[in-house]
Parts: sequence; C-alpha cells; structure tokens
Amino acid sequence: MSLFKFRVWMEDDDTVFRDIEVLPSNTMLEFHKAILTAFGFDHKHEASFFKSNDNWQKGKEISLSKKDGALLLDKVALVQLIDDPHQKFLYLYDYQKEWNFCCEILSIGSEKEDASYPRLARKEGEAPKQYGESIIASKGDLGFEESLQFDGMATGGFERADDDEDAHKGKSINVASDEDGLSDNGHASGDNDENDEDGGDEYGNDDESYGYDNDNYNDY
Repeated sequence: MSLFKFRVWMEDDDTVFRDIEVLPSNTMLEFHKAILTAFGFDHKHEASFFKSNDNWQKGKEISLSKKDGALLLDKVALVQLIDDPHQKFLYLYDYQKEWNFCCEILSIGSEKEDASYPRLARKEGEAPKQYGESIIASKGDLGFEESLQFDGMATGGFERADDDEDAHKGKSINVASDEDGLSDNGHASGDNDENDEDGGDEYGNDDESYGYDNDNYNDY
C-alpha cells in the first residue's frame, strides 16, 4: 500500500517540525491524534483541518465535532482529500489558544510490512509548552531516542520510525521515485531510511464506509 509522509510544522516557526507517516486509509482523526502526540500536546480540545491550496488559503473544513458545512474527522480517510502529490492542510488545535500548524506531503512511498501507522519518522526542534510545561518534558523528555510504541490510535499513540535526514520544506514535490522507494519533493536530502519495497497496492478504501458524499464535497 502507498504511504504518505507529511511534514507538520508550527505556523510561526518552521524550524519546529515533525515528519509523520500515514496510510491513505488512515482517517483524519488518526492524523489529528498523531500530530498532537508528536508535539507533546494533550487531546482535550476542539480541532479542525482545512484543505489548503499552494497559497495556504483555507478550503474545505474537516472538524472534530459537527459543524455546518464541515466533514467529520472520523468519517473521512486521507485518500479522500488528497488530489495533489504535495497536498497541503492547515490544522488548528484549541480554538481559544489557536495552535496553528501547516501540513504538507513531503514524499510518497510504500508501506513497510513490519510497521504500524501513523508513526513518527522525524522530530526537529522543541515544541512550545502547551500549559507552561510540555507533556513530553513532564515524562522525562523522551526525545524519541528509543523506539516507542504507544497504546494504539484510540489514545492518539503511534510508533516511532527510523530518523531520516529530509531537508526542510519549501519546494514542489517530484513524484519520481528515488532509490529508497520514496518520492522526495525536491528538498535537499541525506535520507537514511531503509529501502522500501515497491508497494503501490490499491488503497482498499471504500468511500461509503467513511460516510463520504462525493456529490456534496466542494473543492476550490
């Protein structure tokens, strides 16, 4: 099965970012939980994704709770919203604090058979403290130096992947596969990921199972 690697960074500081690998069949709810866990935030507040264009303008909203005109995070799979090899999303967490994140596909590759998804592929920079003390720091600054397996996506957890050396965002994605099976988006790369076997399986995703109505979905 294909695999999306997203780079997720703080809107006001692109030196603080996390690379998160997700399957096309993962829901937006799973992606939401993976982002929060990667940045050491709790899971107590409202959140929304906004499908975005190259100018980072807000498009269709995908929300944690029911809102007029918005889709629900747990009813939509990533594959239903991705129609561009460098697809972008804006992610808003906690409507009062307004933690804003930018999400962009960094590369497209193949799923590893022995991995579970979503999972953290790379961590760069120290996330700001959500309440004056970060969640990660309160647990002893885990730093993802060891392989971590959380209690499944029901609690927002995911598995750490091997660190890679993808450079920062900034260029359009080139979907031509490189030697490690991932298609980089033109970033300078010293990628140390293990070689992925060619996947390319069908997603096996049924839009109807997510309650998705193509007729009512409005893109730009």
